[in-house]
Amino acid sequence: MKKLLLVVALLFATSMLFSQALISSQGGRNGNNGNKDCVDCSEDFIKQVPTTPAPTSVNFVQINTNEIYQQGYDNEAKVEQKGGGNFSDIDQTGEYLFTGYFSGNRYYRDGDENVANVDQEGIQNWSQIEQRGNENDADVDQEGFQNVSMIEQLGDDNETDVDQDGDNNFGMVFQDGEDNDADIEQDGDDNYANQSQIGDDNDADIEQDGDDNVAYQSQTGNNNDADIEQDRDGNYADQSQTGNDNDADIEQDGDDNVAFQSQTGNNNEADIEQDSFMFWRSDDNYAAQTQTGDDNKADIKQVGDDNIGVQTQTGDYNNADLDQLGDDNFSMETQTSVTGSTPGGDWFNNSRVFQDGTDNVSCVTQNVKKAGVFNYSYVMQLGHDNEAFIYQQACKNSNTSFTVQVGLDNMACVKQMGNMTVAQQ
Repeated sequence: MKKLLLVVALLFATSMLFSQALISSQGGRNGNNGNKDCVDCSEDFIKQVPTTPAPTSVNFVQINTNEIYQQGYDNEAKVEQKGGGNFSDIDQTGEYLFTGYFSGNRYYRDGDENVANVDQEGIQNWSQIEQRGNENDADVDQEGFQNVSMIEQLGDDNETDVDQDGDNNFGMVFQDGEDNDADIEQDGDDNYANQSQIGDDNDADIEQDGDDNVAYQSQTGNNNDADIEQDRDGNYADQSQTGNDNDADIEQDGDDNVAFQSQTGNNNEADIEQDSFMFWRSDDNYAAQTQTGDDNKADIKQVGDDNIGVQTQTGDYNNADLDQLGDDNFSMETQTSVTGSTPGGDWFNNSRVFQDGTDNVSCVTQNVKKAGVFNYSYVMQLGHDNEAFIYQQACKNSNTSFTVQVGLDNMACVKQMGNMTVAQQ
């Protein structure tokens, strides 16, 4: 009897070395599988290879775990896990259907032709995929230690790719609509990426190479495009788009750079580029762009240290462009126009600022109260300790200001309020 118990104990201990997989497949709401066979559990679909366990004070074998639940037809789930303590959860069961606007009752409609692929290699990686709808595609590739990926897709024809290589990376994607595309690629440690898409035909991309980088993307509407690319360490990027046909791009190459972009309206374009150039390191830069209205354009390029660029546009057909090269530069542009105006081939507010040197400061504020008129300001500063302040307010007429400063210890202040005023220095 003792020998029998010993044999049973050895068999139980040996079984703990293998992975576990829970699979449930249903073809309809009532559990009828439509005379189809169960999900194929061959190595073509699920492959888990336990290797060397994680180094801990207690020597035990960590088990890879996989859970798959599918409801509908022609859904495909493929999981491959190498290492120990990895977890994968795939849920493909159609989409939410509400029986009434206020009842809150809901049930699942079967989803067809959804595809989910998970490939994890390392220790204690975690992946969760939830798809509601038809022909959604989700791919996760994680390699390292304690990486986390969460994907939720509601609707049809959505596509998501999450690729994380390193330790303690986190990627989250939420899609509600049709034909949305979201991509996250993180290479390094302790990176965080969060994407949210509500609407149709939206495109969001996050690429981070380094450590301790953070990126947020939020899109509400249709045909929006958002891109974030961050290299090196400690960078932060946040993009928010509400409306249709908006385009936002953030590119940061350096350490501890911060960039914000907010677009509310249609057909807006915003671009922030904070990259290192030659012997200039692009570190500790701050850039913020806010666009409220339609057909606005904003561009910020900063190279150097401790640069700050802020652009705020309210109304339609505004255009702001800013270049800063050097150290301790500061620039703020604020433009306000009236909605309901026709562009006529011109921008209503147009501001162009270029600064090259150290300790430069430029502030431009433009305000339009009536359709058909526009402000224009151009500021260029080269040298050291330059300052320029321009304020323009046009009512029925347009203001124009040119300020160019080359040298040391320069300062210019221009204030204009309507009636075809022109200032040049």
